Amino acid sequence: MKAVILAAGASTRCYPLTLSRPKPLLPLANTPILLRTIAMLDGLVDGIIVVAGYKAELLKESIRELSSDAHIEVVLQDEPKGTGHALLQAKDACAEDTGEFILVLNGDDLFARADLQALLVTTKSDARPGAAILVQEVPAAEKHRFGMVRAKEGILVALEEKPPQQGGAELATEPGSAYTGAAILPSSVFTLLESLEPSPRGELELTDALLALNKTRPISVVTGFGWLPLAYPWDLLVANRAVMGAMVEDLTISPEAEIENGATIKGPVAIGKGTRVLAGSYIEGPVMIGEDCLIGPNCYLRPWTCIGDDCHIGQAVELKSTLVFDQTNIAHLSYVGDSIIGEGVNLGAGTIVANLRHDGGTVKSMVRGKLVDTGLRKFGAVIGDNAKVGIHTSILPGRKLWPQTHTRPAQVVERDIMPEGGA
Repeated sequence: MKAVILAAGASTRCYPLTLSRPKPLLPLANTPILLRTIAMLDGLVDGIIVVAGYKAELLKESIRELSSDAHIEVVLQDEPKGTGHALLQAKDACAEDTGEFILVLNGDDLFARADLQALLVTTKSDARPGAAILVQEVPAAEKHRFGMVRAKEGILVALEEKPPQQGGAELATEPGSAYTGAAILPSSVFTLLESLEPSPRGELELTDALLALNKTRPISVVTGFGWLPLAYPWDLLVANRAVMGAMVEDLTISPEAEIENGATIKGPVAIGKGTRVLAGSYIEGPVMIGEDCLIGPNCYLRPWTCIGDDCHIGQAVELKSTLVFDQTNIAHLSYVGDSIIGEGVNLGAGTIVANLRHDGGTVKSMVRGKLVDTGLRKFGAVIGDNAKVGIHTSILPGRKLWPQTHTRPAQVVERDIMPEGGA
């Protein structure tokens, strides 16, 4: 059986991070999401097909760095015409496989290996279904974000794509499970997709194919527990904590790292080769630090912080639950909490990124022109690649800086900073 990973979307809800890269290449615990998925599929499938579209060359380059034994093929979706259309681009690549089924999953979410194993088991049962989908319970307040599934005795009854947040169809108000985007589909799904009419949005939807398939063959519904959907930037913080939490026993300090006398390391910490931790620094794990970084002196790195390669974290900087991408500099006397700092960013001395509202409410952030509740009491900023932040800048919770933007010295960032015409 082959796996098809759908990784073609532009992921505009994850701006500004995805203005520079496809979402499947965003790092969690210093490894891109897509590469984590590929590694997780090892031993479960015979080959992998990645459907690329948005910034496809970056995906190809990342995959080329893998071993040639990985059996990975990249196909292109030239235009964004829906998930069904994306899957259809893998038809020729799947034609070489004589298997009856294919595994399909989204390339910008995280899945648990045990959940996919449970999904694969359905193809080997005596009462083999026509297809199988993976679902997972989600909080009632989040049901509008996903396709909602209703099943009876383990068989699909109804699937509604992103029901209304308030009111609307009856299915949207009933207890249910979210469709994760992972499915076992018959090889005949390509013929079905070619006969489908586009949705009102003008796209070929994979959910429409599932509904059409369900009219002729039963679709088994498998409930999982390890799916981590990554729609918004702040979802990365939640997912990063889950990934690091699963790795705590494997976090190690490279013998080629240098830890000066007077530095304190407590708990599980990973430090890459060539990294120097200067005296007075206090690292409280779980923390991950990549290769060739300079940390300190007198830094305080708090739990769930993850720093990429070639970074400089200066004198008396405090980082808490923050992702720092490669080649970023955070200058002395700065505080950054619950934030995502892109690649090649420079934060000037004395930068403060606030992560808590005075009223104790959940932080809200602008997404595609609308204010979205993150559901988090603590959430800082999202700073795009190569942004430059002037000294003594203060950034309010939930704000974003677009790639290559900048702030003035002592500026208070009360609204997102984006180039003219940005959205």
